[in-house]
Amino acid sequence: MPPPDLELSTAHINGLSEEQIVQIGRGVLRGTTRQGAKLYGRAEIRVEDLRAQKLKAFRDDDPMERHTFVSGWPDKSGFKSLAQELAAKADPKLLDQPFEK
Repeated sequence: MPPPDLELSTAHINGLSEEQIVQIGRGVLRGTTRQGAKLYGRAEIRVEDLRAQKLKAFRDDDPMERHTFVSGWPDKSGFKSLAQELAAKADPKLLDQPFEK
């Protein structure tokens, strides 16, 4: 589900090792201001699957290298069905043990 500003923050991970991907996640976790935040894993989805849903992925490398935001979300009434479509295409990767901030 997108955040209120309708720009979902993600990371472009093509060509990265598992350790490099985990380090990106840990960096995001360190940067959050949410109390008690934990990292449980990630969901990988291909840009082609986003485009098939009329979404756009823009890599801007801000605030971190490889930062990519997803935009083009429909009005709020379409969020749930779109989220279900994306979830069906996603490849979840759970950590053996969550990371804590």
